[in-house]
Amino acid sequence: MISTTELEILLSTLRANEERYRNLVENSSDWIWEIDQNSIYTYCSPKCIDLLGYQTEELIGKTPFDLMPAAEAQRVGVFFHNIVLTKRAFKCLENINLHKGGHQVIMETSGTPFFDKQGGLLGYRGITRDITDRKTVEDQIHDSVVATDLEGYVTSWNKGAEQLFGFNNSEAIGQHISFVYPNKKHEFLKNKVIALLQAKGFHKMHARMLRKNGDNFYVHLSLSLQYDCQHKPIGMIGYLIDISEQYKIQRDLAESNQKFSDFVSAMPDIAFVLDEKGTYIEIYGSEQQLLIQDAKKLLHQNIMDILPIPLALQIISTIQTTCRTNSAQVLEYELELELAQGKCYFEGRTAPMQHKSGESQRVIWVSRDISTTKRALKALQTSEQRFRQIFEKMPNIAVQGYNHARDVIFWNKTSEAIYGYTKEEAIGKKLEDLIIPPEFKDMVVTATDNLLHYNSEIPAGELRLQRKDGSYIPVYSSHIKLGETKESAEMFCIDIDLTDDKKAKEAIERLAYYDPLTSLPNRRLFLDRLDQEQKISKRHLTFSAILFLDLDNFKYLNDSLGHSVGDMFLIEVGQRMKALLRAEDTVARLGGDEFVILLKELACEKDTAVKQTQDIAEKVIQALANPVNIQQHKHIITTSIGITLFSGDCETADTLLKQADTAMYRAKDAGRNTFHFFHPSMQMATDLRLVLENDLRQALQNNELELYYQPQFGRHANIIGAEALIRWKHPVRGMISPAEFIPLAEETGLIIAIGDWVLVTACHQLKLWEQYNLPEHFHLAVNVSSKQFRKQEFSPHLQELITASKINPHYLMLELTESIVIDNIQQTIDKMWALSFLLMILVLAILL
Repeated sequence: MISTTELEILLSTLRANEERYRNLVENSSDWIWEIDQNSIYTYCSPKCIDLLGYQTEELIGKTPFDLMPAAEAQRVGVFFHNIVLTKRAFKCLENINLHKGGHQVIMETSGTPFFDKQGGLLGYRGITRDITDRKTVEDQIHDSVVATDLEGYVTSWNKGAEQLFGFNNSEAIGQHISFVYPNKKHEFLKNKVIALLQAKGFHKMHARMLRKNGDNFYVHLSLSLQYDCQHKPIGMIGYLIDISEQYKIQRDLAESNQKFSDFVSAMPDIAFVLDEKGTYIEIYGSEQQLLIQDAKKLLHQNIMDILPIPLALQIISTIQTTCRTNSAQVLEYELELELAQGKCYFEGRTAPMQHKSGESQRVIWVSRDISTTKRALKALQTSEQRFRQIFEKMPNIAVQGYNHARDVIFWNKTSEAIYGYTKEEAIGKKLEDLIIPPEFKDMVVTATDNLLHYNSEIPAGELRLQRKDGSYIPVYSSHIKLGETKESAEMFCIDIDLTDDKKAKEAIERLAYYDPLTSLPNRRLFLDRLDQEQKISKRHLTFSAILFLDLDNFKYLNDSLGHSVGDMFLIEVGQRMKALLRAEDTVARLGGDEFVILLKELACEKDTAVKQTQDIAEKVIQALANPVNIQQHKHIITTSIGITLFSGDCETADTLLKQADTAMYRAKDAGRNTFHFFHPSMQMATDLRLVLENDLRQALQNNELELYYQPQFGRHANIIGAEALIRWKHPVRGMISPAEFIPLAEETGLIIAIGDWVLVTACHQLKLWEQYNLPEHFHLAVNVSSKQFRKQEFSPHLQELITASKINPHYLMLELTESIVIDNIQQTIDKMWALSFLLMILVLAILL
């Protein structure tokens, strides 16, 4: 028997311990909540203020869907409806919530159902955490990437996948992806994953997978289809993130929360109506499992036949006392019964009931199960130990506890890992003597004392703390105070190592703003700095300059010596230009062999600024003209530079780059290895040329080209042939000379299509002339451009054209320039052999 005083002490201890661990939960960095069967919040931990900006009382009575955008609420609502129907738990549900301030927050939520004693669903309890930053990094960097064909056979397996699974690239390529799933779930993957992905185009899931060493682990898997240029699916690609530790933490925390909820739940009573002899007359109450037998079997039986004799005699004595005195009796007792569900402890109270004359006296016996109180004491110890183990072993999260004097009282494994002090070294030491840099000690002592003694909160945020070896580590730190009195006050610090996050952010920034080959700023960073310089020059009334550089004949070096040599050359070029410039100037690589220089804050006078820019351009040309030693050989490549000056933001960045680019081409036209300043007349010429190019592209489709035939006479003034001459009848400008549009066609590649049209038209005309019995020595001369002649399909195409038009090939003469032969003699000879029936004509054309 436990006395009332002892029981009160136990209950007081239970409530104190319960309050302590409730504080830990409510001050967790995760948001803990409870909803009823209608999805209405019945409990929210204060973390909702940090995550969503709402006070706890603002959320009570709302549903999770009230905090989401409409489309997201519909999506999550359908998912949650299916979960509720099956009364099952859910984990790692990602959803978008609306902060009270209006911005979106990406959350990850896990929940577990709880039930009444009959198994009816009462609601869900769970945890929610902010994963916005994590999702941002995941969208830009995926460590482990695996690609397969549409059947699921691996086609790509990157380094991250090698590290994640343990299989190297050669072991994985060609295997069906089921080889990394436990039990080789081939049919499951085919029907439940691959088929679903091919139907939707994108799919996310959590999956249990298999490492090479046989270990099972969990991943977050993002799947999407890969498409060819016709947008037909050709394969699948998956991005994998190892969430094994997160999965374990969430599972352990959910189990712990459920047990914590169980031992604090109130237990309802069982009521019996008994006669004075102890016979069961009626039984009331929903907790039927607390009965020694089924309620229907107990009715009309005597407790002497059901309960152990000592217990039955004691209860009958209490019943008879109640009947004799006709007054309520209170009997506080603890009795141990061997029931179906184990040992139980009860407290009974009796009261007389009214009865009719002639009926036996009856009493009501209210039996209260106090087993929970006893078990709760043990469960509390187990829960306390479990929470301690969770905090001690929680991966990636360092937890330290300090008493009111700032002495270490708790130091988990992660704290040992990131700070270098073992638990034994840390316990008992002062906070400021362990991990606080010297310059921050006084500030930290003041802040922690204010928290412990005056409840002045320490805002969560990024801190720079010190390891045992003296090095610094960035952490995100949160602080929780427990205890109400000065002596019982404790502070717990929850630190997350930000080292990897900072490295990831630096890597992302490097990829986003710098050229990976030369380490120079890329186009994006250059345009950002150009935008800033335009504002500065406008404010200071100074000039600035853009120098657009293109290396002369770099393509020849790159193609002849290989891309590795070309890459080394580009690196050397970048370093030379960077060495010439001031620290405030910028040299960037736009791509290929194109570089651009931004000269900042030149003189206020334009003439002086021009002189300053000219001096820099000359130094750049001189520096790049020096030989570059690569692989024991000296290489020289010159550069052409286009320059434009600006002051303020009258022109856009794209316009300024276009001006510099235009001037650069003028420098190339001027002989290369020189520079040229932009002038508005250049832009006018460029615009006119662009209009002419666009008109020329339409000329073929609109039948604007015409072919004229100039007779050729022999010695006796007789016609021995004709030469095909092309003319362009522009709908607006009228006739345009070939001297104006043929060079443009050569440069843009349109000469090939125009040349094909000339051959087809000439053959058609030749066929018409053959009806008039042309003399045997007659020929029709057609000019063939070098680009058209060098095409691999030229010979077979010409043969097909001759066959299709049914002309006599001896009447057709192709005129080639000497440059075609000289540029590639062997190719010319090969094509002449392929056109052996035209050999004499080709040779004659070359000789002419």
